[in-house]
Amino acid sequence: MVVAYTDVLTQNDFAANGSYNPDGLVTQTNTPLEFAYRVLPKERIAVGTGQISNNGVANSGVLYVVIKDNTSSTPVQIFGTYELLYANPSKTETRFLQSSQLDQICSSKTVRDAANILPMRTTLNEKGKVVPWVVGEYSYIIFRFTPNAASVGKTISVANCDIQIPITVWQE
Repeated sequence: MVVAYTDVLTQNDFAANGSYNPDGLVTQTNTPLEFAYRVLPKERIAVGTGQISNNGVANSGVLYVVIKDNTSSTPVQIFGTYELLYANPSKTETRFLQSSQLDQICSSKTVRDAANILPMRTTLNEKGKVVPWVVGEYSYIIFRFTPNAASVGKTISVANCDIQIPITVWQE
């Protein structure tokens, strides 16, 4: 029996079961850093939740990401661009989902706007039917970011980050 539910990937999910994060790495010019979540056995995941309705944003999930450095007194937010990707288990193939500026997805965890909504991704199957666009077991969901010039030289502190990526999960 397959059970479907919605969930949220947080910064803590990028530290277990073969996943990884850039904790302790120093930002460099034009060098992307990644958070990668490895999908568990017997799971399929689609990035996003809900959908966009004809009259607005409806029940779509909200993508919220704040990446900060390890400054002890007041951690400083890191800005730049991001990409959301799927990757196969060997990471030899990636599929692009979306990209934008980090400052467009750090304003609110609850208020939906055009920049931060993340409806469940769909695609067309071979019969032309709209189906969830999923990644299977042992594959990866990757959040890749490239810091801007003002954020170069900062040491990433995952403990100071706040990441919320809405997902839809199908579990056997």
